[in-house]
Amino acid sequence: MTPLQSTGIFLVGCVAAWATFFKPPGSSAPSLGNAIVYGTGEQQWDVNVSPAKTITGHLIFQSVSSLLQHWPNTRYRNGHTIVPGWVPIGTTLYHGRSDPNYPKGAEWTATDPEHSFQFCKRPCWHLTVVTTRPLKILYFDGSSAVKMHGGSMDSQDILLWGGRRAEMVFSEEERLNQLCQWGREFDMDGFVRMEMNFEVMLCDFKSGVETVSFIHLANSSPSDPKPPGGGLNPAVTIRNFELMHSSSQYNQYPGDTRVKLDLTRLVSFYDPELAPSLIRMRNSCNDSRWLYDLTTIAPADVSTLHQKLRAALEVQENLTRVTSGVDWQTLFRVVINRFGSRLQNLRYVVIGSAHHSGSTILDDEDRVLKAFAQINVMLTPYVPYDLKPNVAADLRVAERVDHITLVWASPAYELCSTIHTSYIAKSLSGRMTPSERLLLGAVQDTTKEICRVLVKMWATGVEAGLDTKYWVRRPGRQEKRDHHDDRFSALARQWSVEIEHLMDWLDWHAWVSCSPACSDEEMCYMPTWPFFGGPPPGPAMSPESGTSSETNPESGSDKSNEWARPMPKCIRKIAPYSF
Repeated sequence: MTPLQSTGIFLVGCVAAWATFFKPPGSSAPSLGNAIVYGTGEQQWDVNVSPAKTITGHLIFQSVSSLLQHWPNTRYRNGHTIVPGWVPIGTTLYHGRSDPNYPKGAEWTATDPEHSFQFCKRPCWHLTVVTTRPLKILYFDGSSAVKMHGGSMDSQDILLWGGRRAEMVFSEEERLNQLCQWGREFDMDGFVRMEMNFEVMLCDFKSGVETVSFIHLANSSPSDPKPPGGGLNPAVTIRNFELMHSSSQYNQYPGDTRVKLDLTRLVSFYDPELAPSLIRMRNSCNDSRWLYDLTTIAPADVSTLHQKLRAALEVQENLTRVTSGVDWQTLFRVVINRFGSRLQNLRYVVIGSAHHSGSTILDDEDRVLKAFAQINVMLTPYVPYDLKPNVAADLRVAERVDHITLVWASPAYELCSTIHTSYIAKSLSGRMTPSERLLLGAVQDTTKEICRVLVKMWATGVEAGLDTKYWVRRPGRQEKRDHHDDRFSALARQWSVEIEHLMDWLDWHAWVSCSPACSDEEMCYMPTWPFFGGPPPGPAMSPESGTSSETNPESGSDKSNEWARPMPKCIRKIAPYSF
C-alpha cells in the first residue's frame, strides 16, 4: 500500500470528524430533516456522487418557477402541473364574438383584449366583464390551450378521459363543458390555460362577473385576411403581432399576476409518487424535455391523480387550514437569483470565452484563474475558516494522481446545499401539506446539485494550488518546464464538462434568450402556435376549414421545425412584421 492510499483510507474513515471539526464554535451542523439525498452515510455529501437519473426535483423546480409565465410554457408546451387558485375580485376579462348575444353558460374569456379580438370578425362585439368575487379556478400549465397534437392537452385529457384523446383537439366546447361538469363538485368557477396568451374559461357567465361594457367595435377584424395582390394582409399581421406583444409582457417572472395560485395544493406529474409509470418514458427521451409527455401514464397513476386532486380541492380554504407558512414562490426565486446569472457568467468564462472573438481572456490559465475567482466568491458564505485540504492534496499534485476524493470539502457542500431549507425541513415538516413536501424536495434536489458541482470545481482548484491562502504546494519552475504545467488545460476541460452538464440539467428558462440581442426595431420572440412559419406535428388548422389560421408563404426550411423545439429569435415589432 502506497502512502497516498493509506492517507485516502484514513480520510474516508474520518469524514465525520472533519465535518465536526470545521463547525464554528457553539454551532451545530445543519439538519437535513426530510431532505431527499443522493446517497447515504458518507456518500450523502460526496461531491463525486451525481444525482440518480430518476431524480425529478429539478424538473419540479423548473416547472414551478415557470408557472403563469409565457416564455417557458411556450418553449415546453407539454404541461406537467395542475394548481388550484383564484382570480381576484375586480379583475377585468374580455370576450369577443360576432353577434350581440350575451354569453350563456360556459364560455371563454381572455386576460388581454388583443387576445379576445381574435375571436370576433365582422361585426365585432366586444364584451368586458369584471369579477365581483374571487373566482375559484384550476390552472393547467404548459401551452394547454393550443390546438396541436403532441401532448399540450395531455393533463386535461387524462383528468377527463384517463388518457390522450387526439380526436378531441378541436372539440373545445365539449372539453369545457366536461371540465365544468367535473369541477361542479368542487364549486369550480373556471379553468386557466395558455394559448397565444392566457385565458380564463368560465363555467357560468352569470356567476361571479358583471358587465363593464358590451359594444359593437368600430375597428373590427378584417373580413379578408389576404389582400387581392396576395401575401399577408397588414391589418391582420399587426393584430397578430400585438397579440404576441401583449403576451410577451408575461414572458418572465412574475408572469400574469391576475391569477393567484395556491402552491400548497399543487399537483405535479413529475411527482414520483403520483406517476411512477412516466419515469421510463423520460429516461428514454435522453433528457430532451421537448419530448416529455403523459401518454404512457398507467391507469393506477390516473387514479392517484384523481385522489390527489380531490384531496387538494376538498381542503377548506380558510385561515385555520394548516400549512407551513413558507412563501414557496419567493424561496424558488431566492435560489434562482442566487445562482442564475452567476452560473451563466461562469459558463461564459469557462466555455463561451474560448469561442467569442471579443473575449479578453487570454488562455486556459487566465480562464481557469478567473473562473476560480468567481467560484470562490459564490461559495464564500459556505466555507468555514479552517476548512483546508490535508497533506494528501499536496501528494496528488506532486505525484500527478488523477483520482481525487475531495472528502475534506464535504462541510462546504453540505452547508451550501441546506442553508435555505434546513430550518424548514427540521421545524416545519409536521405542518406541511403533501404538495409542500414535494416543493421542499424540489429545492433540496436543485440546490444540492448546484452546490455539489460548484464545491467540486472549487476544491479541485484548491488542490491544484490556485489559492495562495491554502498550503497546497504549487509546482516549481522546473516542474512547470518538465510537465508544461498542464494543470490549467486539464481543469478547463474538466470544468467545461461539469458546468455545461449542470446547466443542461437545471435548464432554467432565464438562460434562453436571443443572442445577439435584438435591435431597437425588433422583439425577442419564442415561436408560438399558430405563428410557427411551418407545419406543426398535427393540425394547427381546423379540420373543417382545412386552412391554417396563419400561414407565411415566405417560410422556408429553416422555419419548418419551429414547432418541434421552439427557440427564441428576433422578429420585427414595426411594420413590415414577420414571424
